[in-house]
This record gives sequence, structure tokens and C-alpha cells, in this order.
Amino acid sequence: MGVSSQTAEVILSSLAVPARSHLHLGAAATLSLGLVALLLALVLERTHAALWQLYKFHGYETAGVITLSKNTGWHFAACTALLCAVLLALRYAARRACAKIPERITSIGLVGLVLAASLYAFIAFGPLNHWRP
Repeated sequence: MGVSSQTAEVILSSLAVPARSHLHLGAAATLSLGLVALLLALVLERTHAALWQLYKFHGYETAGVITLSKNTGWHFAACTALLCAVLLALRYAARRACAKIPERITSIGLVGLVLAASLYAFIAFGPLNHWRP
């Protein structure tokens, strides 16, 4: 019993990733990139505040010191871990679907997330921060 060419096409098309999923991957990757941009904007604002305090109160004892709560640190760490997991899952799905643009968007998001985490660590664990409960 042989397999006709139509049957083979139906089987192969059912195994292939439809073109619509590329749009869904792109939309999800773009949304997660927007969340990374928001997180990075918050960290850049805190960095700017610390540097402004350092400039404004140069020569004083508490020059450049800002305060961050420990809850803020925990929330930032949780958001960073969640976004990292989402971006890695989207990157894996984009690779499996051979979708180049969503894969590049997730790569940009991961780089932004690493940058945001590095800046936050610089502020939080450096001399520019005093933790409050």
C-alpha cells in the first residue's frame, strides 16, 4: 500500500510550523522586549538619581547615596528571572520555528535584561545605596 503525494503533502504540512505562528512569536517577543525596556528605564532612572545626588551633594558625607527597599530588590530579582525564562522560551520556540526576526528580538531583549541586571547590581551593592527594610 503506497502513500500518494497528496497524503505526503498533508502529513508534511501538518508537521510544519504554520506561518501564523511566526506572527504570534513576533508579537510575544515584542511584548517581552517592551517589558525589558520598561525594566531598563526604571534602572536607568535610579542610576540617574544616584549620579545626580553624587553631583549635587559632592563633598557632603552622604553624597550620592540613594535608598532602595529590600522588597524592591526581591521584586526586581523576581521580574528579571521571570522575563529571562520567558525570553529564553520564546527564543527556543523561534529557533524551532526557524523565525529569524523573533529570534533576534529575543536576543536584544536578553542583552537588555543583562544590562538592566548589571546596572541594578552596581547600584544596589555599590556605595551609592543604603538598604532600608
